Amino acid sequence: MAVDIGPRIGIEGEAEYRRQLDRIITQSKTLHAEMRQMESAWNKDTTAKQKVAQQTQMLNNQIEVQTQRIDELKRGLEESKNKFGENDKKTLKWRQALANAETELNRLQAQLRELPNNVQLVGKSMQETGAKIESVGKKISSVGSGLTKSVTVPLAAMATAAVKTTASFDSSMSKVAALSGATGEDFDTLRNKAREMGATTR
Repeated sequence: MAVDIGPRIGIEGEAEYRRQLDRIITQSKTLHAEMRQMESAWNKDTTAKQKVAQQTQMLNNQIEVQTQRIDELKRGLEESKNKFGENDKKTLKWRQALANAETELNRLQAQLRELPNNVQLVGKSMQETGAKIESVGKKISSVGSGLTKSVTVPLAAMATAAVKTTASFDSSMSKVAALSGATGEDFDTLRNKAREMGATTR
């Protein structure tokens, strides 16, 4: 905490000044905790737009508090320089506290700048995914249409040929029956033999 607030410098009203700085630090810590709590409350129904809106508001609040903290630290640094000099140990500690606070401010501002880019990337990614799905869908539809033609046409031809073959076979067997006079079991045996020979020979 000494590094965050800076060492005592023995100036008039220092107690009130340190209380003010301590309040700002506590407020900053509270905002950090609220940011973590907010992110932990997100679920699958929380949209990217909602997340960015919440993060933007929270980061703006943190930046505002951090800016107040930097202003107070700058005041402490100036007081220390005036009382103890530029290179005094107390002044250097104030400078260190200020540098740490400014680094944190830069981090928060960078995080805020990246938010819109993240949303654009999410939107772009979703659009690209949608386009890919649509493209795949069209390809599948095209393949399905081609398969329908390439499978249905030969099947229809095979069915037609089968009907013609069956009709031709029945007609031929009728002629054999008429010429041979075969009936009943004799005709069935003859018919089965013809089928057997048809399956094994041209």
